[in-house]
Formats: sequence, C-alpha cells, structure tokens
Amino acid sequence: MAEEVIRDVPLRYPVRSLGRLSEFVGRVSWGAIWAGAIIALAMEALFTAFGFFIGFHMYDAAAANPWGDVRGWSIFWYLVTAGWSMFFGAWCAARLSGNPLRGSGILHGITTWGLASFASLMLATAAAWGITRAGIFLLASGGAPPATAMVNPQATAAAVSRTFLTIWIGSLVGLCTAILGGLVGRPGGVITTTEELPGGGRLAA
Repeated sequence: MAEEVIRDVPLRYPVRSLGRLSEFVGRVSWGAIWAGAIIALAMEALFTAFGFFIGFHMYDAAAANPWGDVRGWSIFWYLVTAGWSMFFGAWCAARLSGNPLRGSGILHGITTWGLASFASLMLATAAAWGITRAGIFLLASGGAPPATAMVNPQATAAAVSRTFLTIWIGSLVGLCTAILGGLVGRPGGVITTTEELPGGGRLAA
C-alpha cells in the first residue's frame, strides 16, 4: 500500500524524471502562462505611467534643451520596467503552474516573456500606426511642415538605430529576468512516495 507525503505546499505534479519531450510539454500550464503574461503587462503599464510622470516633470521650458535629461531617464526606466515586469510575470507563472522542476520553471518563464513581448509589440505597433495616420492626414490636408523643420536623414537613421538597439537590450534584459523569475518562482514543496515492503518495512521513493 502506497501513500503520498506532501511537504511545504501542495503540488500538481510528482517529482520524477521525464523520459520524453512530449511528456514535458504536456505539463505546461497555459492558464499560469496567460496569468503571468497579463501580470507582466499590468506591471509594464504601472511602471510606464510612473515613467511618463517623472519624464514630463523633468521638462524645463527655460533650458536650452528642454528635454535634455529626459532621454537618459527614459532609457533607464525602460530597462527597469522591462526587467522587473518580466521577472514578476514569470515568477507568478512558475508559481501558479505548480511544477517544481527547474526546466518547467524556466519554460514557463520564457513562454510568459514571449507572450507578453508579443502583446507589447502589438500595442506599440497600433500606437505607432495611429500616429502615422494622424501625420498622413495632416499632410493630406495641406498642413505640411516648413522646410526649416526638416531633419537630416543621417541623423534620423542614427536615432532610429539607437531606438531599436535600446529595444533589443530591453528585450534581452526581459528574457534574462524572465528565466530567473521562472527559476526562483517554482514551488518549493516535495512529494515523496513510500511503499510497504513484504517484510513490513517501508521504502521511500
């Protein structure tokens, strides 16, 4: 007769080695991943709102360059937002999955990062498209900017390149923190199984 002893917290899966990749993938909790992604997006919104508050508060109309310090703050806060939101979302996904295996925690963290990043990209694309449409409408209505407002194409290309480099670094930071969050967010409980031997003793597995 066998009995299970559950320590620390109840777990959904027993601790044992996996023989096939399909068995491992079958243990993915998509409910936990969706919850982790939603939590990560909510944290992004929370931190982004605070970043806009500080950034606009730093605007100084009397200075020679009113937005001088805002760019540095924006980059710093973007990295903090990407790192923390992905870490916390992955941590929640791994915890909610109920699976204590290291590989499972990392898998839940990476999947949460991918889902949240895809959703963020879609939102950013929608916002950029809205701004582009507004600019096209302005030009079509005859409100073209004066020639003095035109920018140097080389400077524009450099600015776009720096922007995408910043996005890449933020995505990489989010991936690393998501892996860490999935790893440390695993449940700490252990399931052990004891079986009675023919001689009356017990064997723990």
